[in-house]
Amino acid sequence: MPSLDQISSQRIRELDSWWHQAGSPGAPPARDAFDPAQFRRLLPYLVLSEVVAPFRVKYRLIGTEVADTSGFNFVGRYLDELIAPGDEEDWPARYRRSFDTAAPVYGINRVATVFDKTLEYPYGIWPLRTKEGAVGQFIALEDYGNRHSLLRQWYRAPLQNWRLQ
Repeated sequence: MPSLDQISSQRIRELDSWWHQAGSPGAPPARDAFDPAQFRRLLPYLVLSEVVAPFRVKYRLIGTEVADTSGFNFVGRYLDELIAPGDEEDWPARYRRSFDTAAPVYGINRVATVFDKTLEYPYGIWPLRTKEGAVGQFIALEDYGNRHSLLRQWYRAPLQNWRLQ
């Protein structure tokens, strides 16, 4: 799994800087500390989610670029319901690692295309504390850069082939 040093996204670095400044040593920031107005340029790439027992990630808010690139608005759906065929990233494991360690997780997702090519984009997942003080929410950022339209056009798995349960 890549470290932040291996991620070239300025958007991810910006959100990561906020997360480290807003939190305290060993404790992620509270969800209430995140003010979307401070991050207007990042909002299209953001995903807010919450942990539902026993351990399921439920999407609460997704940015417009995320919805457009994935082809639909998956607010209210669960991560384990949205596994795309051929997606190489183990998304449930990434979220679980962030939850268990109360630390950010960074990665590069590789998406197969209809032209037997692979497009890549960096992402980050940051845990957030609930009002009760425990990790219970996440903020994630998927930085498609200028690849968003290519991802949407060339993505190998049409929406109807996604495992939607």
